[in-house]
Amino acid sequence: MCAAFATAIHTVDTAVDAGPGAAYYRARPYVTARLSRPINGVAVDARWEQWAAHRATTTVTTAVLAVEAPPDSLVDAHRAVRVTVTPHGTDGWTGPAETRIVFCQLAADSGGWRVDSYTTSS
Repeated sequence: MCAAFATAIHTVDTAVDAGPGAAYYRARPYVTARLSRPINGVAVDARWEQWAAHRATTTVTTAVLAVEAPPDSLVDAHRAVRVTVTPHGTDGWTGPAETRIVFCQLAADSGGWRVDSYTTSS
């Protein structure tokens, strides 16, 4: 679930998306109701403007990491994923790859595990 969530929040198509918040909207199937409320507002920044100028889409690769975390319980679990994001413009431009780690706290939900909180580090 953490890898799917991390992929969703980093997958961008500037020709279709109104802003970076669109990726978070698409990630809603992977999160709890509690988390879905605060992920609505994501500001447009210089990176987004550069990507939009090139009509960029991103390729995203993930790798699940083995990290020290509390043991899984019936109601929560912890996961970590390395995410590499590379923007590619329709004009042939390729931006620098960005790698970060996404740490997810998962919560048991009626539909299975969902991301209940997360942090990102570079």
